[in-house]
Amino acid sequence: MSEKRTKADKAQREADLLDKRSSHRPPQNQGKKPREDFNQAAVRIVEEAAEKH
Repeated sequence: MSEKRTKADKAQREADLLDKRSSHRPPQNQGKKPREDFNQAAVRIVEEAAEKH
């Protein structure tokens, strides 16, 4: 017969599961550049075009 699970067992299993999930999570904001909006992109493109001519 199986053992009855107690509240302490459930709390321990949940803590273990959260620990397991957090160990697989990639680090936040590593190597990501902030995205530029449409106006910033337009300005950058115009400036790059001006430098080439």
